[in-house]
Amino acid sequence: MLTKQIRVLTLNGGENRETTLYRLQKGWILRFNLGPSLFVSPVRIFCNHPTKKNEPFDRNKYTELKWNSPSGSKVDRHDLFAEVQIHTAGSFNYYFTADGSKDRQHADGEGYFLVDPILSLSTNDNPSEEADDDEEVEELCLDSIQCQTVIAKLLGPFPEWEGRLKVSYETGYNMIHFTPIQELGQSNSAYSIRNQLCLNPSFNTKDKKYGYNDVEKLVNEMVVNWKTLSLTDLVLNHTANDSPWLQEHPECGYNLVNSPHLKPAFLVDRILLHFSLDIGDGKYEAKGIPDTIDKMEHLEAIRRVLQEEVLPHFKLHEFFTMDIEIILRDFKRAIEEARPIASSRPQLDLIQDPQYRRNKSTVDMNTALHLYNTDKPGVSSRAERIQRCCGDFKAKLEDLNRHKMAEVQDHLNTAVSNFVANVKYRFVDGHGPRIGKVSAKEPLMWNYFVQPKSYDGTLAAEEVNMDGDSGKLIMAVNGWVMGDDPLRNFADPDRYVYLRRELIPWGDSCKLRFGKEPKDCPYLWQHMKEYTEKTVKVFHGVRLDNCHSTPIHVAEYMLDAARKIRPDLYVVAELFTGSECVDNIFMNKLGINSLIREALSANDCQDQGRLVYKYGGTSVGSFIQPRVQPLLPTTAHALFFDQTHDNESPVEKRSPYDPFPSSAIVAMACCATGSNRGYDQLVPHHIHVVNEERLYMSWATWDLPEPPFMNDKFGITAGKKILNQLHYQLGVTGFSEVYVDQLSHDTVAITRHNPINHDSYVMVARTAFHHPHNPKETGYIRPLTLDGDITEIVFEAKFSMTDGYKYEKNPKYINGLPNYYLDIRENLSPEASGLIKVRKQGDSSIVDFHTFTPGCVVVVKQVLPTRAKNAILKIRRGVSQFGYLMRSYSGRTMFDESFDKSNFHAIVSKLTLSDMNIVLYRCDSEEKADGNGFGAYDIPGHGPMVYCGLRGLMAVLAHVRPNNDLGHPLCNNLREGNWLSDYVAKRLQVHPTTKDLGQWFEGVLGHLKDIPRFLVPCYFDTVITGAYVVLRDQAMKLMSEFIQDGSTFVHMLSLGSLQFCGFVKNAKLPKLSEFVKSTTPKVDVDHPLSLAAGFPHFASGYMRNWGRDTFIAIRGLLLLTGRFCDAKYACFMQFNS
Repeated sequence: MLTKQIRVLTLNGGENRETTLYRLQKGWILRFNLGPSLFVSPVRIFCNHPTKKNEPFDRNKYTELKWNSPSGSKVDRHDLFAEVQIHTAGSFNYYFTADGSKDRQHADGEGYFLVDPILSLSTNDNPSEEADDDEEVEELCLDSIQCQTVIAKLLGPFPEWEGRLKVSYETGYNMIHFTPIQELGQSNSAYSIRNQLCLNPSFNTKDKKYGYNDVEKLVNEMVVNWKTLSLTDLVLNHTANDSPWLQEHPECGYNLVNSPHLKPAFLVDRILLHFSLDIGDGKYEAKGIPDTIDKMEHLEAIRRVLQEEVLPHFKLHEFFTMDIEIILRDFKRAIEEARPIASSRPQLDLIQDPQYRRNKSTVDMNTALHLYNTDKPGVSSRAERIQRCCGDFKAKLEDLNRHKMAEVQDHLNTAVSNFVANVKYRFVDGHGPRIGKVSAKEPLMWNYFVQPKSYDGTLAAEEVNMDGDSGKLIMAVNGWVMGDDPLRNFADPDRYVYLRRELIPWGDSCKLRFGKEPKDCPYLWQHMKEYTEKTVKVFHGVRLDNCHSTPIHVAEYMLDAARKIRPDLYVVAELFTGSECVDNIFMNKLGINSLIREALSANDCQDQGRLVYKYGGTSVGSFIQPRVQPLLPTTAHALFFDQTHDNESPVEKRSPYDPFPSSAIVAMACCATGSNRGYDQLVPHHIHVVNEERLYMSWATWDLPEPPFMNDKFGITAGKKILNQLHYQLGVTGFSEVYVDQLSHDTVAITRHNPINHDSYVMVARTAFHHPHNPKETGYIRPLTLDGDITEIVFEAKFSMTDGYKYEKNPKYINGLPNYYLDIRENLSPEASGLIKVRKQGDSSIVDFHTFTPGCVVVVKQVLPTRAKNAILKIRRGVSQFGYLMRSYSGRTMFDESFDKSNFHAIVSKLTLSDMNIVLYRCDSEEKADGNGFGAYDIPGHGPMVYCGLRGLMAVLAHVRPNNDLGHPLCNNLREGNWLSDYVAKRLQVHPTTKDLGQWFEGVLGHLKDIPRFLVPCYFDTVITGAYVVLRDQAMKLMSEFIQDGSTFVHMLSLGSLQFCGFVKNAKLPKLSEFVKSTTPKVDVDHPLSLAAGFPHFASGYMRNWGRDTFIAIRGLLLLTGRFCDAKYACFMQFNS
């Protein structure tokens, strides 16, 4: 049985960790410790992770965790801990108070932890509940996912789905992402859903109407027959603008009744639409704007006409300003009536009319009377005073209006700039669609609002429709705001996104208005909850579409409902927040398991390699982590796509030679991977979620199929299957470490390394981000040096073009380039390769690239040389003497329980506490005083160690190991030479009492010379840390029962006895009398111990021994620790001196 993993999180006062991501796994234990700032506080900690295994998650149900103390001490709080047994997937919140209360409002700190789901390859949603204890359920680990996106509407009638989906299965994918399967709106966009509760009617046949149950049956069959899981999109923040239920329940959208602040933006939207239609009709040709827009001067003319003629005519500022004369009359009447002032504000501000009617804004009259109905010295009558007051008040009102008009004009200027920028992209830019002629079908810019067709008319008539009940059917569309704060709703009243035209609109979908809780819009919350529940009953996971624009509290509510049905729901999302901290807020609040990343976002080969390094696993040679370790922040788990369905084809963005090597790079990442249907078939254009109507092809088992069928000879399909199989095997067999080596500007080598057996798979790919000038030329690629032997070429593939075929777009089925093909060879000996030449150089293998043209990929298997393997086994055998459960290459447990004289425990058992001072501590001056040529080891780039003994190393390793900081100067020094290993052993060998221990270190650490240098830091740390733990525990055994039974804090303090008490040659005290010698037989008179007065300046020489300091410290360092003889001797020596 595997020992449980424990992650320790230290709590600190005033710490909010909602932007920090912590990932855990089911079956682990999360342990909370108190940080120093909380030791004296009555801390109470609460968590909403369910206490029982099958208990449903309730976000608002918190359980108080019990503090435990291993020492049983009620005074010493250093060892207090509270634990959570992790058994439920999702995201969970904890908070703690420091004032003894349980009220979350008094929380002194909080945070979240994310628990990964277990993806079962079983049709039972939660098989672990019903399976026998000894029955194993096959699982799909997150790092072995290979997901392919299919646009559901392109699968055709439901009976034809299996044949089309079999392409994914035969290409090696084990998860299929379906875009929404629901009924779509009039645009036929895959993400504009008309009815969330019904399937797309295009899936029906003449004889049958299909529903969710039919899809669920197919999904289950895919699990049973193909071992393939499924996920689909959850679209929560918009619906198709022709959704019938939206017309019946207009309160579900942002309309001009429930959101009157949108009225000015709506009018601007209609002004721009009419302006666009007039341009299409040629009405502005005389002003330099023809009906065909294709020049920069056309854009400038559009800007000029809008700013100078069109927009000023409509006096849009009136929606925000006030009628001064009306307010002035009310003010004068109030003065004349001597109206009492109930309350007032410090200054007079313009109050926006909540209904956004023209000139209906106002001011607070009480404040106006308080500030402007004042005495006027020098006036001759009450009428004159009132007149003067009204004059001052009018000046203020004009000033307020003037400022508001300037603010509105700024909004309109921005709106015009954004409008013109959009026109520039659509009609002028070379990388845009260059539409050409303006028309009703292709306006200058898409609308921000939708309204019933019957509302269309003149601008004056459309403005009338804004007011009254008719405004409820005028609704804002959804979209995306570049660079916006995703935690704020861009449709809220305090935002001007629609007015400033900052939205990239999706004109076919309306933005949904949920409010803050279900009672704000009951129908919408219930409708979307039912949609969510129907979805997760069928699919194993969901992709949160447009997650960054979906209100977090809405997504929380829906996902909570989803996880009640499918507890191990796999949740992925694509976030465009621009901030890792904000990403983490979404992940923490929603329990997102993977974030979608895309290789196509890389600018070059080197950038693409960096993505693999960032998202694709730990570094090669990583430190071995203990079972109990600190819980450290992590980056979001990646679902790493070579291409997502939102983006253009790499064939057109890069070149036909790039898809295969780039997908090979993605396949070597130690994370979930993904692709888009069409990528593997080299489809040379974007398969658009809106415009594409052709169907995918189905799988064929025969040679030379024609549409609507395809086989593995189409595009890079056969190569992708090999890559998917390789990625899966590397994930399930423990190849968790990754190294990226850039060989040239377009060639990269990526290593996947197994930290148990130290085998590696090395992939070399030559990308082609641009069409190569000479596709048949290899050029110079730096040779690749690998530590060890290349035993096999797993496969090699050469990408080529043939002149025998030409691409023609099939009118019915999505097809790819027929004139490019892969020549694949598998399971070759190194000598049989046609792409590389392998030569030996000592224990290394050198790979020369013989014929490695653009598009080529080779994967080799690398093993360590025999000498290195044997050296590692000997190191592991030595480390197993510490009690570590090390393993041999076969996986057999290695645990040396012998107790002969060469065993580490036998050697350590002979050491005294005086010896421990030498082994663990001694500062630089103490070590130099011996005259043996040793001092504190100086780590280049870091500086001298604090102590010469193992504690000096532990001070550095305690930071380096948990953070896996392989770039630390200590690791660099270890990789570059054996100086530090020799130092550890040799400084101990010069002392007779520690000579055996030094020889043991020399024997074990000496094997580091025979292993690859990248592994040295890992194994050095394993030896040093294990040895230190055993030595520290042995020191505790030699001390008093008070120390042995004490807390960790007491143990730490007791180490001061070893630290300060030792023999230093140049700091000898006077000799003892013969009588004292005879009564103190355990004391080594030739090597008398003394207490250092302080480090480092009072550690040696005449500055070491101070009677005052000795007698102050002797009680804690020697008496409490049980070192009575040493204390007695120290007293006598001080008296003698």
